[in-house]
Amino acid sequence: MSAPQPQQAKPRRLGLYIPWALFAAAALGWMIYWHVLAGQAQRQLADWAVEQSEVGGEASFGAVSTHGFPRLMRLRIEDARWRPPGQGWRVETHAFDLNINMTNPSHLMLKAAAPITLTQADGAVHRISADALLISYRQNNGALSQAGIEADALIADNPAREGQLRAGKLVLNLRPDPRMPGAYQAALEITNAHLARPARAFEAFGQDIARLQAGLVLDRGLALMEGSDRLANWRQAGGQIRIEGASLAWGALEGEAQGVLGLDEARRIAGEIKLRAPRPAPALLALVKSESISDDARGALALLAAGFALSGDDVEIDVKAADGVLSVEGAPVRTIEAAY
Repeated sequence: MSAPQPQQAKPRRLGLYIPWALFAAAALGWMIYWHVLAGQAQRQLADWAVEQSEVGGEASFGAVSTHGFPRLMRLRIEDARWRPPGQGWRVETHAFDLNINMTNPSHLMLKAAAPITLTQADGAVHRISADALLISYRQNNGALSQAGIEADALIADNPAREGQLRAGKLVLNLRPDPRMPGAYQAALEITNAHLARPARAFEAFGQDIARLQAGLVLDRGLALMEGSDRLANWRQAGGQIRIEGASLAWGALEGEAQGVLGLDEARRIAGEIKLRAPRPAPALLALVKSESISDDARGALALLAAGFALSGDDVEIDVKAADGVLSVEGAPVRTIEAAY
């Protein structure tokens, strides 16, 4: 009997070594890629801050640390402050996380790690906090592909004034409208909201809004990204917000709406909304109780409520903002101040 051939075991051992070698090479390559991407992200962040200063803005931050290896790329950014170019307002926070999609670095997600302070040009301060606050931004070939904000237990308040604006859940998503160049589609959903103060002329509806859902189209949206007075640019370019569909449950007011809103030359909201309400009489009677509307408007709204109560059908109510006056079915309800 011939002796065994020991050299035959070598190919078998080699077959065991190759997968481990490939795994080690892939792991090393991924580690290098992770650290290269982390370095690039920090350099781009520093370059962006310099660019903001060069074009008249302001951006600064303190320590930047990287986390999440090997699966995630997360930059913890401390003591951040930003004022957009040509704007008087600024935003700052003690810390937030910048999460980068490892397979698509153009997809960024910001997660608040501390309350956010928004200071307006007139010095008014607003503090924003939430159990969870996420902002996502995705690009495609250098242009916005999709952006969104999602917040749980959101609270916004002005320390100089009483009351807090709260929302149990807020979701806002934005993307280019494929039907019209330069326009953007927005989907908004707010549940369990509480207004900081009663809305003038709508005090009887209360401060709690159970639900607000809206599908919007922002026409001429690119104009909002140009110049120092971006809202003025947007208005002059013919910018409007088209409400393609909305539903609202606010106290006695419940219904669905469509319409168009914009700004007039005095920077006041202008436009028209058609509100289809299954039970319009309680909402109109609530308006009648407001002390901020005139006696003539109160009488007209009471007559409308009586007529709608008799009909018992779904009714389309015309809400119009023009020349600084908000009217319901032609009855002036309140004056409209400049939006900004």
